Amino acid sequence: MNTVSLYWNVLRYIGGLPDELIVKILYEFHGLKHPIVSILLNSTKVKVYEDLQKLPIRKIIYNFYVNQEKYNNQYNYNIIDFIDNQQRAYCKFNTSYDKVDNNPGYFFPRQFGRLYYNTLNDNDLVETKIHVDWKLNRSKYI
Repeated sequence: MNTVSLYWNVLRYIGGLPDELIVKILYEFHGLKHPIVSILLNSTKVKVYEDLQKLPIRKIIYNFYVNQEKYNNQYNYNIIDFIDNQQRAYCKFNTSYDKVDNNPGYFFPRQFGRLYYNTLNDNDLVETKIHVDWKLNRSKYI
């Protein structure tokens, strides 16, 4: 018996929850994943960014990304300046490292089935790169 079936049985028989709610709970807490998700994740990997996620500076950048407000107030840095300084310091000691774009998403693993590495646009409510021409019913990339 795997863990998903264990949770399923506990929630169903002991908790008395309906199947639809159990599926929702397991999906929200990443107990269930559609089979195509792993195929999509593997096909959208970028080797350069995957290598960046193994660097020692990735933990520092991720910590800053999670606590941006705290570090902004403490050091008066925004995240782009912080990443730039971290990369500059890392480049001094490692000549084989080429500086990359200042996006924190390149330095820590894609989470929750995310197919892209960018994190700076996470708070956008609308996809800003596509314009839909409703009269012609087709989309155009800007």
